[in-house]
Amino acid sequence: MLVRAPEPNERNIGEYVANNANELADTFGIEPIRLRRLAHLPDPLLAPSVRALFDQLRGVQRLRESERAELAARELARRATWLDDDRCVLDVDLILGDLLADRSKKFLRFVDESFDVAVQRSTISQCRFLHRTFMDLVAFVTDKGISFRWKAARGRLNFFPQEVDLPERSLVVALPPRRVARHAWQVVGDVLRNAHLP
Repeated sequence: MLVRAPEPNERNIGEYVANNANELADTFGIEPIRLRRLAHLPDPLLAPSVRALFDQLRGVQRLRESERAELAARELARRATWLDDDRCVLDVDLILGDLLADRSKKFLRFVDESFDVAVQRSTISQCRFLHRTFMDLVAFVTDKGISFRWKAARGRLNFFPQEVDLPERSLVVALPPRRVARHAWQVVGDVLRNAHLP
């Protein structure tokens, strides 16, 4: 609001910039002297410069959010675990945390060799309260969507796949390849068969 309504020949913005140059410089990532040089200008001349600094700061923040979300997507894919029943268990801290950082992405897409499941980012972000409320919260993805379970599966939320209207506005989590889980008795049987006992 401070930057939006400069009045002719007023110096309200300049006074504020002069009094808070050090704090503003830290926020904008520039030297305080640069702000002090601008502080003497009347509001109509100073406002565009301050507005440009805010726009630059927003751009840097968006870039950081995007990088955090991309890193979280890679880490989520690395930590994902396939179960026997075609469920891929996801790290709850990541899916309800840094994966949601990039607000420019409308969808989260979970891609496997056999399915591509997309859910709106805003839908998943509304589940953040579950993580704070239930210590046993579990998240997983199947070809039918993304699901959350808590209280030994008595509590549940299921989000069905949605159509992605703009692929470039989706963050992709490439799920790891499926591995066939082997039970301990199968491994023991293989060892005994290969032992060539008389």
